Amino acid sequence: MLIFEGKSTIPVYLWINDDKIELRAAEKLWGKTTRETEDLIRAETDEKARVASIGPAGENLVRFACVIND
Repeated sequence: MLIFEGKSTIPVYLWINDDKIELRAAEKLWGKTTRETEDLIRAETDEKARVASIGPAGENLVRFACVIND
C-alpha cells in the first residue's frame, strides 16, 4: 500500500521498478492524452512498463474523469 500526503508543486509520476521507488517530474506529460502519456513513459522507462494515468479531464478535475490503465 502507498499513502501520499501533501501536494506536489509540480506534476509528478510514480515510478516503481523492483524495490526502487521514485517520484519523477511529469511536466512534459501534462495536457497529453492517456495514450500519449503511456507511450512517453514507456519510452523513458521500460517498454514493458504498466501505466495508469489520467488525461486532460482528470488534470482539470472533471467530475466524471477516470484513471485509465494499459
